[in-house]
Amino acid sequence: MRDFTLDDYRQLIVKALASPDFGKQRLDLKALERHFRRIGAAIDSMTPEERADPVRLIDASRRRRIAAGAGVGRDEIRKLVRRFPGFANVVKRMRGLGRQESD
Repeated sequence: MRDFTLDDYRQLIVKALASPDFGKQRLDLKALERHFRRIGAAIDSMTPEERADPVRLIDASRRRRIAAGAGVGRDEIRKLVRRFPGFANVVKRMRGLGRQESD
């Protein structure tokens, strides 16, 4: 199994926004959609290498470039990079559970 990357994360965001169930949630949908779009723009502003290994590659100068390209603050990029490994671990565990159930 290959590693979960920011490209995969972006695909999950796109699927979530397109899902008919997304609109049924009792959330501030406008704010959540705006947040997802900002994350998507940030990911789109990264190189393929940065998307594959953001924690190792994205330093202060890259954060500044990505933030400028995405039209978001450097702090948002920092938070995305810092939170990504935890999210990737959750997805990996979920993939493992799905495989165990099919055995």
